[in-house]
Amino acid sequence: MLFFSDVLAAFAASALSRLRVCSAVVVELRTAAFLFAWSLLCMNTHRPFALCLLATLSLTTTAAQAEVHGKGLKPSSLMQPVTPLFGTESISKPLPASVDLTKWAITPGNQGPVNACASWAVGYTLTGWYANANKQAHKLFAPMYLYSQIDGGVDKGSTLEAPLDVALEQGIDTEQHYSWGDYDFKHKPTGADRANAAKNPTPYRKYTVLYSGVGNGGRALIEQIKLALASSTPVLIGFYTRRGFDELSPTNQVDYDINTPKLGGHGVVALGYDKEGLIVENSWGTYWGNKGFGKLSWAVVAKDVIMADVAY
Repeated sequence: MLFFSDVLAAFAASALSRLRVCSAVVVELRTAAFLFAWSLLCMNTHRPFALCLLATLSLTTTAAQAEVHGKGLKPSSLMQPVTPLFGTESISKPLPASVDLTKWAITPGNQGPVNACASWAVGYTLTGWYANANKQAHKLFAPMYLYSQIDGGVDKGSTLEAPLDVALEQGIDTEQHYSWGDYDFKHKPTGADRANAAKNPTPYRKYTVLYSGVGNGGRALIEQIKLALASSTPVLIGFYTRRGFDELSPTNQVDYDINTPKLGGHGVVALGYDKEGLIVENSWGTYWGNKGFGKLSWAVVAKDVIMADVAY
């Protein structure tokens, strides 16, 4: 029976190797094959049901923890202090206690193991939000249209500004039309892809860097992010992740971690705030955080955010 589980796992792996799918799907199908075989083993060896159930739950948890998420944010060479683009709270009307722009959000995407967080944040999450808010016909766009033109076929990540520059210059091909799917960064867009991108210019016309540094933007950065969101303007956020962010879940939705080691740079889109922190849409699928959304506590924002851009 153990041999049977190996056959099932091998079959799943073989089938998946022929598909352009993310690592999350690989983990789920391999896990399903193994758990099915394990359940048969339990029944055939007459093991106690409670023991089998506990073992199955343990295996499921282990497999979920093994899922790999790409990140890939590169720090910008630009060092810029906080820019008061939206004025200051002292000269503006009082900020609302909370803002929530997620009603215009599209379903969170999944970048898989590819280090294309910036291209997903720009090309999928941000552009999709604006398209939805503007009631455009096309709302889903292709992150790999951007990323494949940035790194020359090498998966080494990018700044937030790199995909913004490509998107503003060329437009973005739609997810449905794009030739190379969501994870192929080695093939550049075809002529047809480029032509269709030109028919889909971005819903925003320029961008401004609110902050670019090494972190510790503090209260000034928090104020600008809040003012932008209160003006119904999403904010691209680049920050250093720690274990607290990686482990957000439906029962643990706020990242308070400013002490564990940094695990790399990552890009997300801020779509609101409340007293707990900044509401962000991630690109790790809907099983991460609260259906793909999470919160960065204000302590995390003040310390670990290294980039903040707005496009409008």
